[in-house]
Amino acid sequence: MFAKYLEKVAGDIFGQENVEAKVDGSNYMVTLVIWFKEINIENSAEQQHLIRDLFVRVRFNLLGNKVCNLSGIDINRATYTEKELSESYMFSHSNASSRSNSFAGGLCFGDTQLKQFIMNMMKDNAVISVYPLLSALNEYFRWESLEGTPYKRIDSVINGRSSLGSRARKPLVSQISLNRLIVECENIEYSYTNNHVRYENKTKNRIRLTNKCIEEIDGKLTSAFPAACFYRNNGVSYSNINSMTEYYKEGQEVIVFKGEIIKRKIIKDEANQPQGLRIHCEILDEVVNGLEERIYNKILTKKLEENYG
Repeated sequence: MFAKYLEKVAGDIFGQENVEAKVDGSNYMVTLVIWFKEINIENSAEQQHLIRDLFVRVRFNLLGNKVCNLSGIDINRATYTEKELSESYMFSHSNASSRSNSFAGGLCFGDTQLKQFIMNMMKDNAVISVYPLLSALNEYFRWESLEGTPYKRIDSVINGRSSLGSRARKPLVSQISLNRLIVECENIEYSYTNNHVRYENKTKNRIRLTNKCIEEIDGKLTSAFPAACFYRNNGVSYSNINSMTEYYKEGQEVIVFKGEIIKRKIIKDEANQPQGLRIHCEILDEVVNGLEERIYNKILTKKLEENYG
């Protein structure tokens, strides 16, 4: 009875073809599955990213034939782009990884009305709150709250910010002359306090490197750290893609939805990357740190000359 009610309410919100409710008598549970075949997630930085084949399970405990309370909400995905795999991205407000093939909870709801719905429904009879809960979930999966500090950011998928690790970036930068790296520094701003030089945050985005410099960085990075295939945001290094798809269990069953076996799939990224090469953000951090040190040394030298020259 409750399963049919769930399907009716969820179908009105998500479409009947995208929902299924099942009763598990052995576990005294009703599970509603919602299939977002394609959903755009956006944030306040005006970025957006298309998420494919997101499955959301909303589970309710049963007491006899009556609903007792909300048991939990977890998610999984069937389709990933190569870049989502490289960035370990499943959904912004989940600590789950795209490299796993199982349903996972760990969703962060922040200090929101949705969180209150969930907390109340876990304590009390959940029937009366089903519609507002599902309506709120429909909005939740479409928005990345940058102010709420997401576990993962769509920016990492858009701009390729997978961590390189210090064993790659520090030796790399030390091999390259900063004099040849920096080509254009527009309106650089920095502060000097307590014998420390610090660039203003916005400065980092104003540093531009030539393609030749970035190609040199790419070459050194590849030789120093071959496993870092995703070191810049103009796409994936396809040299290792076959082993990657095999390692991340492409073709493995994710869920059975309305009798259909949904399997894990990995697809190529769309050709929507920015024109030109862009240095990895962690490499850029090291470049900025090097510039700060150079400026500090110049200031220190100037002070010594003024005092003792």
